[in-house]
Amino acid sequence: MTAESPAAAPASGAGLLDLVSPSPDGQIYQSAVRFTRLYAMFSPTMVALLMAKKTRLGRYIPLPDALPDGFRWRDLTSLGGNGGQENGDGQATNGAGPHGENGTNAPLHTTPAASVNGAHAQAVAVIPAVAAPGVNGAGPAKAEADAARARPLEYEVAHHVPGRLRLSMPRLAHDARFAQRLEEAVMALPDVSRVRVSSSSRSLVVEYRHRSMSARRRAALLPEVIGCIRTAAGVDAVQSALAKTASEPPHVDVTARMALPALSLGLSAGMLAGLAVPPALLGGLVLLSARPILARAIEGLRTEKRLTVETLDMTTIALMVSQGAFLAPSIIVGIIEGGQAARDWTARRRPRMTLAQILPPEQRVQVIDADGPERRRWEEIEPGDELLLFEGDLIPADGLVLEGAALLDQSRLTGDPQPAAVQVGGEVRAGGVVVEGRLRVLAQQIGHDSAAGQAVALIQAGPPRDTRVSNYPRKVGNWAVVPTLLIGGAVYAASGSLVRATGIVNLDLGTGMRVASPAAIFVTQRRAARMGIEFRSGAAIEMLAWAEVMAFSRPGALAEGRAVIDRLRELACETQLLSGDGEDAASRAAAQVGIEPAAARFGLSSQERLEAVQAIQADGRRVAFVGHGVDDVAAMRQADVSIALASAGDLARETADIVLCNDDLADLPRATALARHTLRLLHQDMGMVAAINVGAIGYGAAAALGPTAPMLINNGAWVLATLNSMRPFKDTK
Repeated sequence: MTAESPAAAPASGAGLLDLVSPSPDGQIYQSAVRFTRLYAMFSPTMVALLMAKKTRLGRYIPLPDALPDGFRWRDLTSLGGNGGQENGDGQATNGAGPHGENGTNAPLHTTPAASVNGAHAQAVAVIPAVAAPGVNGAGPAKAEADAARARPLEYEVAHHVPGRLRLSMPRLAHDARFAQRLEEAVMALPDVSRVRVSSSSRSLVVEYRHRSMSARRRAALLPEVIGCIRTAAGVDAVQSALAKTASEPPHVDVTARMALPALSLGLSAGMLAGLAVPPALLGGLVLLSARPILARAIEGLRTEKRLTVETLDMTTIALMVSQGAFLAPSIIVGIIEGGQAARDWTARRRPRMTLAQILPPEQRVQVIDADGPERRRWEEIEPGDELLLFEGDLIPADGLVLEGAALLDQSRLTGDPQPAAVQVGGEVRAGGVVVEGRLRVLAQQIGHDSAAGQAVALIQAGPPRDTRVSNYPRKVGNWAVVPTLLIGGAVYAASGSLVRATGIVNLDLGTGMRVASPAAIFVTQRRAARMGIEFRSGAAIEMLAWAEVMAFSRPGALAEGRAVIDRLRELACETQLLSGDGEDAASRAAAQVGIEPAAARFGLSSQERLEAVQAIQADGRRVAFVGHGVDDVAAMRQADVSIALASAGDLARETADIVLCNDDLADLPRATALARHTLRLLHQDMGMVAAINVGAIGYGAAAALGPTAPMLINNGAWVLATLNSMRPFKDTK
């Protein structure tokens, strides 16, 4: 499907108000966009301002939103090409302006990716126009004319925890009608208790009664909310930030993030070398580059009700700039923002799995109709339809076998390589393939309502928690913010020296950990990869190190795992078996590897496994869940950290935070030991940084420190901590 829609030209009778409208459709606005883009080609400052325009504070910048979504610095030369519209590559053509032909809006980019509903593979998908009654007597013709206009609408799941879902949508900042339609549509959903739309934060918050909802109903809520977005957008395009390919790393635009800090650092160094730079301009540039630090300080004050380490950072930068020192604060901003970018790199990538990969939309099966068999796609099948499945057919729905017998390949769902036999009265699942035989099946759950569809929805919802490495700078530095400020104030009151007071404030305890903690995670991920272990995020390493209970779902995986279980016990990990298999197989496997009968449960449904994990967590213990098939996805998502073997089903492997690529459970205790080694190093780093800076603060309170000494001490602390993070791990395989 092509994610593009032709833009409609303005009506020939457009009035003067249409021409001077400040909306994105007005011709004056379009001219301002073209001029601003042309000017930005020669002014990095203008580019920086336009990039800031796309942030939450962008509404305070009196400039048009002239940069295309996803702009990179390397795209700078293509901004002003003939002052015209971008084509599919992002190049300008025909002088028609950035929003489409004759100044109207059209999608700027179309990039291959997975769609919201899994049925197509486009990152930007224009919803087809639907004929609807017009306004003030306008009929379908007016609706069709309006339908020709299409603007891309992006959304992203900011966070999703039980009972609360928040999505970010830039369009909410300027489209009150869309916001109202969206709020009404979402509020009409069952189980939704409250809906809040904020234009200032560009977010939609949905609160729902999760305690009274089944797991299937909870999993279906997010797709329903996305459906409401599509409905409220009408004929506009909907682009999900979840639709990224698996090969892409977490999106951290280092160039854009570090552009201003690098520019201020370069100009500061140039000033020391004799470059004529106005101090007021350079000071403003340093403060502008520190804006993200200020934003985090304000956010910490607002949400945590306390002064955070960013407050100390911002105070130091402001004091140094006020004294005409620009190089040191530029270095501080560079270290802080570089460390923050590195921490963001430790986050897990967006999941790639879509329903289209399990149920390709082009696949067809025979459906028994009143007029005879008819071949249909899974999207055209309804619950209650009877399906005829032959050798090689992909099963499009969960259903009941009414007639026939067959062997099914369900390896993508269950991870089991052996074909499974099914006969009359048995159940089949969407995503399986008929290897041999013939079946007549009563379709029961279709597409997104099937077990595979619900599992995909859970995966696409994204992690409900922060998958980056913990914010160790805050762990180390937050408790020392107030004492450091008080000591700095006391030194200034006693000595009258602003330089000495600034030196005290500069000795914050968090800077060293900004580089040391991501470095430790990167080193661990590389070591693990050489061992055949894939840690998909920094948080996965930490949570595995903290895990107290290892839960397994598949007795077969434990058949030769006695040594593994013993090794996990040596690491003080309790082992449990939460299996969906029958009592005989589960009990036999548990006894074989030494799992106590009280810690082995069998015949559990997907919901019961989820509840078992929740019960362990309710006792205050962290759970690592080793899953294998589609029925394990809910429990894996609930667990503090999820693990899969290389032979696991596609859905379980995609859900997992850690994958044992050698397909050997013996790697599990090795991964746990490596994670704990990393955590020990991080704790040592925190102690090292704290000791050095606390000592320097004490010395600075009693004696004078030179203006550069605090910065050297602080930076020396993070260098030592980073070197400590790279200490080798003794692998006892």
